[in-house]
Amino acid sequence: MRTLGRLRGFPELTNLGCLFSLANITFELGNIVESKRLRFHVIAFLRKQGDELNAARILLGLAEANRVLRNVQEGVAQFSEASKTFQRVQNMLW
Repeated sequence: MRTLGRLRGFPELTNLGCLFSLANITFELGNIVESKRLRFHVIAFLRKQGDELNAARILLGLAEANRVLRNVQEGVAQFSEASKTFQRVQNMLW
């Protein structure tokens, strides 16, 4: 399933919402590999925009996908990265 190519030409924010929704839908339908791929695109866009907080939230979804796929090391690394980002953002706010 190649969903990204079908979304080209839409405004970037619409693309982001569509990609995130598709990532969640494909996860729920059991296509975890496609969900991971879509989440990587969402994270790349968020980081490009400087939105580290939401990128960290999506990383948690990636960690969950890797848990389901039994990619333990990759999932732990993503969870750790997300945790560090949350701590950094919290320290900036306090």
